[in-house]
Amino acid sequence: MSSNTPSLSSSVPTLPPLWGATLLYLGALLATGLVISVQEGVEVGLVRLLAAVIIAGGGTLLAAILTQTPLRAIFGGIPRLIDLGLSILIGILIWIPANWMLFTSNYLLTLNVGLGAQPTPLNAQERPLIVALQLGLIIPLCHGVLFWGFIQRASLRIGRGWGALLTALLFGVFGLVNTEFGVSIIPAWLLVGLYAAFAGYFTRSAWAGIAVGAGFGAIRPLIENTAIETSLFEWLGGADQLLEVRWLLAAALLGFFAFALLQILRAFHAEDQDRPERQASVPLSPKPLWWIPLIAAIGFALLIAYGEFSIRAANPPYRGNIPDSGSTIVPGEATPTPPGE
Repeated sequence: MSSNTPSLSSSVPTLPPLWGATLLYLGALLATGLVISVQEGVEVGLVRLLAAVIIAGGGTLLAAILTQTPLRAIFGGIPRLIDLGLSILIGILIWIPANWMLFTSNYLLTLNVGLGAQPTPLNAQERPLIVALQLGLIIPLCHGVLFWGFIQRASLRIGRGWGALLTALLFGVFGLVNTEFGVSIIPAWLLVGLYAAFAGYFTRSAWAGIAVGAGFGAIRPLIENTAIETSLFEWLGGADQLLEVRWLLAAALLGFFAFALLQILRAFHAEDQDRPERQASVPLSPKPLWWIPLIAAIGFALLIAYGEFSIRAANPPYRGNIPDSGSTIVPGEATPTPPGE
């Protein structure tokens, strides 16, 4: 007797396992933190590039092989050009809001805890296009395969919305080990992660999230230490003006425009929002205890944060006027109190 139950097509890819995604994240966090911390005598930009390619990109491909997950299941659907264009523009627009979050977080930590380690400049004046290619294409692609690909697709097992939020949060924490800004970067990377994750949510494609990261990453090397940067931050104001009208207006307006573009992206794919994810032969529910690697990752992140706070506490700020640096690295670092005062 033949069954009337329709069979799922073998062309429908399976989801990556959620336990594999959390293990992959823990491994990437630990390995990247270790590599960045022990680099000596090598340009930090090169170390971060190699870490992204080998650990994030290569680690994800290895995880895909070990879990027998096809690449089309990691990347999702093929986006339209308008999807990629809107996503890149979203990444560009959130550059100012994300930097406002970074500067404000660093400013408050500096005033209330102490001076942290100085960030390393990009040194991109003589090769801005090469650095922009690294930060605007290679690194976003490698991180995108890890986050908006493997992790977010695996997180569909706990729901599309919750999965996007979880992926954005993990991306924000990853900034601790992958940038020179420490704890201050978490709010900024969380913002970027939210826009990238929901761009992938609406389009059902990791390529949209990658495009958001590409637009965001390409801005800094193209304008750092240029007349454009100087004029921009002179108009916006220094670290003591982060809560003044110009900074707040610029951050709010650009964030709103980016959100509006995200809603346009959503409208373009309105017919897809209620369509369930169909997967072949693999149940959507995650295996028990898939979250245990995340507990270990949180512990490692807290350890890094504790180390930064210890450094800051050893360099208490001078409670006077804080000079403006006029740089996108971090404006307005506080001056440490001289010994014996």
